Amino acid sequence: MTNIPPPSTQSIETISPKEAFVARVDNITGHILHSKQYELLRHEGYSHTEAFTSLAHHSAANKESRLAPSDRAVLEATSQLGGFVAAVNDLRELRIKRDYSGLDDEQLNQLHALKKAHIIPFNHSLKAIVSTSPNLDLYTVAESLGNTYEKIFFREHAQQRLSGRTTGTQAKSFLDRSRQEILDSLDGMRHEGAAEAMLTAQGIDCISDVNVAQDIIGVDMLVSFDNNNPVKDDQTKWSKIAAELGLHGWLELDIKSSEKQATDKRRRHPLKLAVATGLTYEDFTGTKNGGKNLLGISYDTAVTKGATFVENIIEVAHSAHQSREKIRRSIAARSTQDSEKQ
Repeated sequence: MTNIPPPSTQSIETISPKEAFVARVDNITGHILHSKQYELLRHEGYSHTEAFTSLAHHSAANKESRLAPSDRAVLEATSQLGGFVAAVNDLRELRIKRDYSGLDDEQLNQLHALKKAHIIPFNHSLKAIVSTSPNLDLYTVAESLGNTYEKIFFREHAQQRLSGRTTGTQAKSFLDRSRQEILDSLDGMRHEGAAEAMLTAQGIDCISDVNVAQDIIGVDMLVSFDNNNPVKDDQTKWSKIAAELGLHGWLELDIKSSEKQATDKRRRHPLKLAVATGLTYEDFTGTKNGGKNLLGISYDTAVTKGATFVENIIEVAHSAHQSREKIRRSIAARSTQDSEKQ
């Protein structure tokens, strides 16, 4: 496929960062919608959303283009928007069934397939936005992506899911829910980015690039206290504490944006290491301490808040370790009893 040349993204000093970001997104998406390649795909039978999604994805994936990393991340996110919103609505129905009656194997496979095809790729693109634009406002980015969804994808989704209705209570509810899902996902990704920053500041080995199989079951990152690389003299304490508690190897973390989310997850799955970052919107000041509720955190915040975060990880991991050992001992005891009966 012919590559679309990138649009001009020169910043205008007289407008605010919010206005500049909105203008960038409009410029990037508009460039695709008015391109000859888009027109060609439409003539070949592609739907409006299929043509846009294909061109946006290929343009973002073209490493030889002159796109800035931040614009590449935005472009990839817009290419995933339609699939993400459709998937979260399907997942919502599956989760209702799971909570009330459980899922059969076919439904479970469907859930995993939706995550693999749409949820995970979209979240990765949001994580790239957080990484390349840490000083942007959370709501600015989420609102702009929501507007892009409404402008480019909603009409076709309304035909498929709302009997063609693009106005009225049902349509408004669908749009509001879709916007909230985008916001929640972006918030989750900034907490994952902050978690990695705090672990790094504390000298803890971590891997945020987990494989798809781990991602599907809710693993956001791996941490290890075995090879602690202290950035301060007293930070070898994390290795000692973890060793004393029997915490070895790579621990699989499920990062949550609130303690309530983490507690609810651990209540349902006691062996899962669901851990809240402990950060509030006031901690997300960007890398330059330039405001509140931005996408990134400063190094100072990573250092000052990181110790409590690591303590929380160790506490949760130790609790799960004890539960696992209790289960192991119970199984061993039953096995011994069965052997004696024989």
